[in-house]
Amino acid sequence: MGRLGYSKEELKERFGNSFYALIFEEDEPKVRSVLCALKEDERYTVDYRLTCKTESCSGHEQGWRAGAYFHCQIQDASRYYDLDSYYRNVLNSLPTQVMISDLNKRFYL
Repeated sequence: MGRLGYSKEELKERFGNSFYALIFEEDEPKVRSVLCALKEDERYTVDYRLTCKTESCSGHEQGWRAGAYFHCQIQDASRYYDLDSYYRNVLNSLPTQVMISDLNKRFYL
């Protein structure tokens, strides 16, 4: 199954066809809390690590809730998670300067 490296049979046998079972144990509560808190037609974005067959990889998921289903697109974010360069690349690729503040209105550049 793409980047994950598992066949359909392996996903069924090893993970019981549960996508949550592929998510790193430390990241699962965050993913569950995001998805469980969604209202109808609400959009979301969540990042997490996955257990791939040959290595670990990171997922970046965007989507929305429609009734009991989630419509989403999951992208491989592994290459972006060299954190030192990741944020630098994001900020350098923006068309204008960005000021980032915390909840206490302290600014970070």
